Amino acid sequence: MSSETATSTIDDLRLFRAFLDETSDAIYIIDPETGKFLDANKCAWQNLGYTREELLNMNVVDLNPELAGRQPFERFVQVVRERGEITVEGVHKCKDGTTVPVEVNLRFTQFDKTGYLIAVARDITERKQAREVEQLVNERLRAIFDSAMDAIILMDQEGLVVLWNQAAENMFGYSAFEAVGKDCHSMIMPETYREVFVQAFDEFRRTGTGAAIGRILELEAKHKSGSLVPVELSISAVRLGGHPHAVEIVRDITERQRSDQLFQQTVFRYAAMLDTVPAMVYLKDIDHRYVAVNKAFRDIVGKTSREIIGKTVYDILQRDVADEYHKADKAVMDGDHRVDDHEKQIRNDNGDTMWISTTKVPLHDSQGLVNGMVGLVQDVSDIHRSREQLVQSDKLAAIGTLAAGVAHEINNPIGFINSNLNTMQKYLQRTIEHIESLPCDDDTLNEEMKDITSDFGEAIEESIEGAGRIRDIVADLKSFSRVDKAGRENANLNDGIQSTLNIVWNELKYKCKVEKELGDIPDIYCMANQLNQVFMNLLMNAGHAITHDHGLIKIKTWADDSNVYVSIADNGTGIPRENMGKLFEPFFTTKDVGKGTGLGLSLAFDIVKKHGGQIDVKSEVGQGAEFTISLPLEGIKDE
Repeated sequence: MSSETATSTIDDLRLFRAFLDETSDAIYIIDPETGKFLDANKCAWQNLGYTREELLNMNVVDLNPELAGRQPFERFVQVVRERGEITVEGVHKCKDGTTVPVEVNLRFTQFDKTGYLIAVARDITERKQAREVEQLVNERLRAIFDSAMDAIILMDQEGLVVLWNQAAENMFGYSAFEAVGKDCHSMIMPETYREVFVQAFDEFRRTGTGAAIGRILELEAKHKSGSLVPVELSISAVRLGGHPHAVEIVRDITERQRSDQLFQQTVFRYAAMLDTVPAMVYLKDIDHRYVAVNKAFRDIVGKTSREIIGKTVYDILQRDVADEYHKADKAVMDGDHRVDDHEKQIRNDNGDTMWISTTKVPLHDSQGLVNGMVGLVQDVSDIHRSREQLVQSDKLAAIGTLAAGVAHEINNPIGFINSNLNTMQKYLQRTIEHIESLPCDDDTLNEEMKDITSDFGEAIEESIEGAGRIRDIVADLKSFSRVDKAGRENANLNDGIQSTLNIVWNELKYKCKVEKELGDIPDIYCMANQLNQVFMNLLMNAGHAITHDHGLIKIKTWADDSNVYVSIADNGTGIPRENMGKLFEPFFTTKDVGKGTGLGLSLAFDIVKKHGGQIDVKSEVGQGAEFTISLPLEGIKDE
């Protein structure tokens, strides 16, 4: 090579080097075997606060600590070799200890049969900040979207829901999970209006606009329950991602219509609106005559509007019942005050117990004088039963706590009683040995002493055995209540069954035998004390179902690849077919009043369901019943 050519090459290299040093991206040449930096441009070391010499004494892991934590450098290089080129996001460590977010493009190249790793890193601080701002904006927009009082629905060009805000959930009863991806108008539009929207959307699909677009319509939308909601609806077209979408804004105008109906004083329309209410609603004038009643009222009373309107409560109910209702309504109108949530227990026509809640509001004329009242009567049996069930659960928890406390207190005296009995047994043995060593020619006395010491020894043995039984019962009582382990834990159901059986044995031993076939089952992650409650309820019910002299309860446990199973079967009276569907309903019981709350199986069902399992029942009248519990091996997850 001539000197002129060499000089030119050097000048070119210097020019290329100057060009690289002026670039805003950091460029590194890396040894793929060691990860050491072989060369870098000015941006690579200067922007991070290093000198060129400091950077060339470092390797990739020094500059990017995250790489060492994710995977070995050798594996990282292998991925680059296999793919030829990759782009990743990470951080570069500055000399002062701070880090800079970067996007790094890496590729593998060879020069003179030597492999090199070329890395081009770009500072993405502004990009990340923009992402964070975008995320914050999206969160704020979502908050605004969900806080809107009107239902806002975004649909694609096929009419499928893309976004569904909280007001839409409240208005139509569908959660966002249920609504997204579904045909919007099939869900919320009654047949009366659906054809209009199908035609409008056909045009919208073709052109991105349509007859319905931009118009405000008043109509009735359909709730998930099937009831209709009067709404004001507007649709506008938008383009998102290059595709036409539709934004539908729906406003509930129920209150507006209600105000109009009250203003028009139209009893018929007022009654039609009230007919959608599942609770009993009635309107009375100052003379206590019915002015309007809803459908629920008519259905329960069993009379038509013609038979009720203009009549008093004495015309439609028996005298004793009418007196009570009239007195309550009169107190509201005479006292000019509102009565809310007055709960009362009654029996319906089928003889079932139910709870009703009553709300009564006086109506005033323009001078503020009372001229009538509105009454609302609704069935709150489910709420009341849930409340009772919670109280029952609290009682059971309190009993468990009390049982554990009593068991703890019993342990102390049992400890020293057992210790003293063992000491007495030792002293008795020494006394017998001492007596036998004394010379005595009186055979009668010798026989009496032998009888006394023998009886004394047997009494001590029986007392030690009794103390041991008390200790075992106390241990089972503590194990059953498990107050010290009220949370979730790994437990073996066989242990729970055994301790529970010991607790209820006094209730069972006089009426039946118990056969156990406890298999080799694994532990499961569960609330053991709650499952013990399930076993106790099933065992007690089985005992109560046995009314003959040859009672038998069979307990069996086993497991397969997915579940652990517990079967409790009896040969009692069995369950009538008509009661099978009611077994797990709260307060359902076939026992006499005072002998059962009807909550046992309901609580058992809830506990098993909460553990991800199920209870199956098989029964024939006169042949007994079998309850089979299945619980998943993986157990319940922490919340």
